[in-house]
Amino acid sequence: MRFGDIDAVRPPSPLRSDTLNIRLNSSHEIDPRFSLRLDGHPARAHRGNCSEDQAAIHGRIKARVAQVDQLKLAQLAGENNKGLLEQKGQLSPEQTELMNAENTDRRALYNIIATRNGVTIGVVGAQRAEQIRNNSAAGIWLQAADGTWYKK
Repeated sequence: MRFGDIDAVRPPSPLRSDTLNIRLNSSHEIDPRFSLRLDGHPARAHRGNCSEDQAAIHGRIKARVAQVDQLKLAQLAGENNKGLLEQKGQLSPEQTELMNAENTDRRALYNIIATRNGVTIGVVGAQRAEQIRNNSAAGIWLQAADGTWYKK
């Protein structure tokens, strides 16, 4: 099975890596050559065009980066082992809405990637969670693959 390449650069953030790498190889591991731009546009040649839905998802995620980072820095939310935000403190209704919107978009993006690569959303989410753990700033709540929570 051959997977298409899509490159991307994420806007600068102290809590996130510069690249969102979510390409899975035949062993269901992330291929570091694959990444997505949050604005939905390819940085280099790839197979196929980004869908309108995918571009919209990227735009919403990009627009929320600073707010999501604030939740994590305040230790109100952490990154779980499924590649999603999880509540770690008392959230206001607006913060809960933000967290839920981010998770909804992440799930939708993982679904697109999983469908393209013939794997489950769970595989994509777990691989993304590993990237997040490796690239997060100090002091952020993270969930290890075994389910234990720790601060980086």
